[in-house]
Amino acid sequence: MVDHRGLPLAITLSPGQASDKAAVADLLAAHPAPGDVVADRGYDARAILELIAARGGRGHIPTQRDRKVQRSVDPALYRQRNLVE
Repeated sequence: MVDHRGLPLAITLSPGQASDKAAVADLLAAHPAPGDVVADRGYDARAILELIAARGGRGHIPTQRDRKVQRSVDPALYRQRNLVE
């Protein structure tokens, strides 16, 4: 997890075969007020969006392409997800 400037806020290690979604709860627990959470389509899960909202944040995660109902995300904000890379 990085801040809006790309500086690290939290890091967690997981087994190589584990889904990245499994680390979301630990990363969010490390930040008391997540604000805007930007992530790629791989984190598209209702449980993740609900967890972000429960902590007072706003999830900006586009839906997988195969879903019937598509959620849109501001393109300028979505580009910021690459700061973590």
